[in-house]
Amino acid sequence: ADERLAVEQQQQEVAAEQRRLQQEAAAEQRRAQQQAADERLAVEQQQQEVAAEQRRLQQEAAAEQRRLQQETAAEQRRLQQQAADEQQRRLAAAAEEERRRVKLAREATVQRRQQETPERRLQQQVPNEQRRLAAVAEEERRRVQLARQAAEQRRLQEQRRPQPEAPAEQPRARQSNVQSRQYILQQTKDMKRCDSCLDYIMKSSDWVTCPTMAHFFCNVCLLDLLRAFKTVGYAVQKKVKGRILCPMKESEAPFGDAAL
Repeated sequence: ADERLAVEQQQQEVAAEQRRLQQEAAAEQRRAQQQAADERLAVEQQQQEVAAEQRRLQQEAAAEQRRLQQETAAEQRRLQQQAADEQQRRLAAAAEEERRRVKLAREATVQRRQQETPERRLQQQVPNEQRRLAAVAEEERRRVQLARQAAEQRRLQEQRRPQPEAPAEQPRARQSNVQSRQYILQQTKDMKRCDSCLDYIMKSSDWVTCPTMAHFFCNVCLLDLLRAFKTVGYAVQKKVKGRILCPMKESEAPFGDAAL
């Protein structure tokens, strides 16, 4: 009985020691958890402080940037205002100088005219009139020469151009000189100008317009266009699908069969 009692006491002591160890282990675990929670809280507080510091620095940087931009804009406006004022002062000074120069020139002209005698004034006017007449004569000769050259070029173009079958009045009109053509153009409004040869023909004659109705061609120019199209290479004819386009090259629409 004593031995059993001693064993039971020993078991009770062992159980008490185990409970004490378990309680100490639980307390140590709770203490470690509390310490970890405190550390996490400290880290979070530190992060919040760092974020707040970053936000403060960003706000300060933005405020400094805005201040610099405002100062720069104010400086630019000041410089522009100074430049505008300087330009206005220069313009005013230039205008004043111009007015003074004109005034001095007028006064000098008045004094010179007062000092000139009628005979001297007449002697100065005669060379000026002679130079003016010489310039007018030279301009008239140049104009006549240009008109002759234009008439000669038109006559050569008419000689090289094949004559179409037309009534007897049309060849005589085409063989007339530049003066008669201009007279007919002024007196008659029933004429139209070919956009290719720049010649005037009667609206009652045969003519054709391009597909866009923007250009007018006489029969002679249309015949030349047909002959030229027949002599071009096969690649060019294939590119336009065998259809004649407007020679002014402003449209890709071909001539219609009815018009041709």
